[in-house]
Amino acid sequence: MVPTDSWFSPKIELRSSPVHGHGSFATEPVEIGEVVEVWGEWVEGSQVVTYTSDPAAAGSARAEGKVVTQWDDGLYSIEERGAVEGYFLNHSCNCNLWFEDAFTLVARHRVESGEELTIDYALFEDDEQFRAPWRCRCRAQVCRGTVTGQDWQLADVQARYAGHFSPLLAKKIASRSRNLPGRGRVG
Repeated sequence: MVPTDSWFSPKIELRSSPVHGHGSFATEPVEIGEVVEVWGEWVEGSQVVTYTSDPAAAGSARAEGKVVTQWDDGLYSIEERGAVEGYFLNHSCNCNLWFEDAFTLVARHRVESGEELTIDYALFEDDEQFRAPWRCRCRAQVCRGTVTGQDWQLADVQARYAGHFSPLLAKKIASRSRNLPGRGRVG
């Protein structure tokens, strides 16, 4: 069920980011598993995101330059670029947020006051043609340098974020692991 209203923790604020443009930062510590954002359709009385099950509507919106993300089978979000505070989550190859479900981001580890909140785009980016037009500057020891729509397929990425991918990618990962040689039914 799609949440009607978005919710952003009062412990976060937008600031200029050394990673890229603007980012979300913790104004006080955030504990492991604490909800940081819930992505609904409305923010402060304005509809800023549309969720749809219609792939044609999603395709049309993408052609119009809107941000379209597929979260699950038959679940797409459509939004204007930068229309929502939650849009300002920069990428890190070793992020401090991950998914609890298609709409809820929680802290992966304790986030200190002043620390930028980040998400690894491999947790939700499934467009195999996607290649970020920028070099990753996250400085994580596991930095991939280039962010692509195929990163979720990497074994180390799957191990790092097991159980916390978008529902769509979680299904793809489960399907692939069932189809590996030596797995599945015998006989």
